[in-house]
Amino acid sequence: MTLETWNTVLQFASAVLLGLTFVVGAGAIWTSYVLNNRLTERVAGVGRDAAVANERAGRIELEAVQQRERAAKAEADLLQLQQRLASRAISADQERTLVAALSGFRGQNLVLRPVGASAEIEAYCRQIQAAFEKAGLVVERRPTQDLSSTGRTGHWMRIGEDRSNLANAIAAAFLDAGLVRDRGFHPEASPTRNELEFWVWPKE
Repeated sequence: MTLETWNTVLQFASAVLLGLTFVVGAGAIWTSYVLNNRLTERVAGVGRDAAVANERAGRIELEAVQQRERAAKAEADLLQLQQRLASRAISADQERTLVAALSGFRGQNLVLRPVGASAEIEAYCRQIQAAFEKAGLVVERRPTQDLSSTGRTGHWMRIGEDRSNLANAIAAAFLDAGLVRDRGFHPEASPTRNELEFWVWPKE
């Protein structure tokens, strides 16, 4: 081959190599662009998934809180219902509180008046009478006909003019013993000056 021929071959080879270099460079740029786009989409997808997961977790937590609140309310309602339905009773500690508070009135008399003939009222009145008698009070039972139509409930006292000291002591003792929420009594004046009546009506 002549020198001119080698020159032509080498120039052609240089052109081919230059073309290949351009193609390779362009290919590298294009593939980098495609890979960057895919990576960006993947990162965005992960971000969306994380946002969705966080939102779902927030909803689940909110539902859990609401469920706990509903359960607590249901438990409180059940307890309140059980307390309303439960029979009244005086515990040993409550009896000791009543006896200690009323022992200073030993020998004084009062009338215990259960209203109606329900087993709950009868059992409760027996416990009240036992506590009064342990404190030294003289108790007279005068059962009363069923007057539940009047709508009265709880404890009532009909107080003679000279019996306010014992009446106040009984009210305070029942409060201290936890048998009433506040003073819990509905006092009425008695037409009999020296008489004190303790009425037990159906449960509030």
